[in-house]
Amino acid sequence: MPASPPRFVFFVVFCITIGGLLFGYDTGVISGALVVLKDEWDLSNTQQEFIVGGTTLGAIVGGLFAGYFADRWGRQVITFLASLVFILGALIMTFSKHYSVLIGGRVVVGLGVGAASMVVPIYIGELAPKEFRGRLVTLNVLAITGGQLIAYLIAWGLADVHNGWRWMFAISAFPAAVQLCCLPWLPESPRVLIRRGQEGRARAILHRIYGSKVPGSIVDEELESMRHAMRTESSTSYRDLLHTINLKPLLVACLLQLMQQFSGFNTAMYYSATILKMAGFSSTKSATQFSIAIAATNMVMTI
Repeated sequence: MPASPPRFVFFVVFCITIGGLLFGYDTGVISGALVVLKDEWDLSNTQQEFIVGGTTLGAIVGGLFAGYFADRWGRQVITFLASLVFILGALIMTFSKHYSVLIGGRVVVGLGVGAASMVVPIYIGELAPKEFRGRLVTLNVLAITGGQLIAYLIAWGLADVHNGWRWMFAISAFPAAVQLCCLPWLPESPRVLIRRGQEGRARAILHRIYGSKVPGSIVDEELESMRHAMRTESSTSYRDLLHTINLKPLLVACLLQLMQQFSGFNTAMYYSATILKMAGFSSTKSATQFSIAIAATNMVMTI
């Protein structure tokens, strides 16, 4: 096997992880925007909570349905729809003049966040060579934390600009537009193509993923591995999760996710600038500036 994946794989992963970047940006940008909105629109604490929680609500719905439709329509289609949703949500938030419209935009963006969180790691994993799969999928997590850091930096730069919060939201449409432009060059997942009976296309994509120097036997093994996994999946049901061998790992995974949420880190990300301003920082810009350290630490620890 080559020491590194072909350039085509890096291009594919870069294009797909834009979804992770948007995930991070749209969840992080509210920290800086909320401080400005609170003063400009005289928002109550409850109204601020609904603005923040709107994206979370949308993400729950988007995540629940994205996996099902990704299996039916393909990873590429769902990535395309997520990009459109990100752009639509950005436009709604940018031009919103009323509190309810802004919440609607946040919910729409949340749908994109949920879809991206579900589809992006699957899409990367199914298009990455098995020797590099773990490292390449991890790039999505780095893109998420990087998107949050970029959101904090942009919020700091626009903190004192008139209607700066609108620009904070508008900027998120540009990466989504880039992803839309890249999608025609992205292949569908070989796994999806096999399910559709298009093994010839799946084999051709795997040859591009592994490179011309890799023998055809490696591609054949990968195809057989996918077929075997799909046969195993078709013979199982949700009841199998109740078996002890499956239930214990499932509970551990769920508890880890639960404890991560209970740690309150997401709250710190969403309200960091607000908390710092309440702690005594005199201006919105200074509070936003010091909150950058939170996002930067998060990204560094991801690396």
